[in-house]
Amino acid sequence: MIAVAGIAVPILQRTLYPLQSALRNIDSPEYEFSLPTRAAQFRSDLRPVRENLVQIVGLRVSNFVLLRGAGFVLAACELILISAIIEVSLALPMAWYFHRTTTMSLPANVLVIPLASVLMPAAVLAVALSYVSYWLAHLPALVAGYCLAVLTGTIRFIGHWQIADVRLASTSMVTACAAAIAYGMALILARRCLLLAWLGVAGLLAAAIWITVAPSQKQWHPGVLEITAIDVGQGDSLLIITPEGKTLLLDSGGVGGQSHSDFDVGEEVVSPYLWSRGIRRLDAVAISHPHSDHMGGMRSVMANFRPQTLWYGLDSPSPEFTDLVAAARSFGVAFKPRTAGESFDFGGVQVRVLNPQPGAAPANPAQDDESMVLRLQYRETSALLVGDSHKRTEEILEGENPASNLLKIGHHGSATSSSPEFLQAVSPQFAVVSAGYYNSFHHPRPDVMKRFTDLQIRTYRTDLAGAVSFYLDGATVWARPAPR
Repeated sequence: MIAVAGIAVPILQRTLYPLQSALRNIDSPEYEFSLPTRAAQFRSDLRPVRENLVQIVGLRVSNFVLLRGAGFVLAACELILISAIIEVSLALPMAWYFHRTTTMSLPANVLVIPLASVLMPAAVLAVALSYVSYWLAHLPALVAGYCLAVLTGTIRFIGHWQIADVRLASTSMVTACAAAIAYGMALILARRCLLLAWLGVAGLLAAAIWITVAPSQKQWHPGVLEITAIDVGQGDSLLIITPEGKTLLLDSGGVGGQSHSDFDVGEEVVSPYLWSRGIRRLDAVAISHPHSDHMGGMRSVMANFRPQTLWYGLDSPSPEFTDLVAAARSFGVAFKPRTAGESFDFGGVQVRVLNPQPGAAPANPAQDDESMVLRLQYRETSALLVGDSHKRTEEILEGENPASNLLKIGHHGSATSSSPEFLQAVSPQFAVVSAGYYNSFHHPRPDVMKRFTDLQIRTYRTDLAGAVSFYLDGATVWARPAPR
């Protein structure tokens, strides 16, 4: 690795490596003439200590204790230095590509690498001896097993600390350039005098700390309500940023219930998008209804962004919703059920809940018509977010004054939603449908899209346009698809 060869090794060659060489041939005065002055002085300092030990434990034991002890301390210092330089050198690429900081890699390496140095030889010896006798292989196998147990236990213990997995929003270009310059200067200064070399490492450390603790610049428009349909394939996820800067994620996408894929949409799609917008924390998250394509990624979102509140419609008895509730509790997220008739302010936006109806009994499995429907009003502009509501719910909404400038099309544009009567009642200027590219359901349906075309509603599709942002400034509404 460049950081080790270019920074750590030149520093070690002028600090620890000469001291390690000084431990060799401790009884040969002639050997000292080949050593640097500092290393020779180190040998001279060790001799009085050895002479005192000889009087107590003898020459052989004193040599073993002193030389092995000093060698262990120097090796530990070498390990710590190399691990520290690797950690600070990786701060920028880890933040840029993986939105993480390796805060605990240094103590982890210090604990794990010595164990691994015992584990590997013991395991190889056990395998080799097993071809001769299982009894002979028993002892090295036992050593390898204990080392492996301690190693995995150490990693598990450190991994449970919240500080061990700090997630970061995208680093600004200015910070990235400054960190790259600090890295280049550290490479150059490492081969200069020792003082300059340590100054280069200090600059690299300062850059790593700044990447970790620097406040991210959230991309938002003060005084404007933003609603962004994130491209999560065949699912739903809406990022809402209020005129006062409060953030809400409504649904988190997910893999369909019939799929057995381990792909985590919340971790791999939604979270990177939020980080790219400079968002480190969410004020609230919400699920329209407990179907996997709407809530499958929510656990990862809650783990990464630690929202204060989770909004939902009905207390579903489904196992998926129960698991989500348990995850929310583990992250300290408060629960807030929302039912029709509620109205409240959220960051300067008036939110009205239109569904589910009070007293409605949840079904198992959950039904699309249980979707939580929200109408957001900012001054003279508004948006209607209907989840996967079908025509039965749309008939209820028609009597609730649903007229809005923006409509999130129900159920991914299927034939079960977006009835002509409902579209007439909402009369939106803009509409957006979230669907997967060439999905097996053939959403959105051409006949449904034709209704929007006939009503001259400007309609955007995430399967074709990708993520689309809508901006409501209180008087006008405009759309901006994300660059592709």
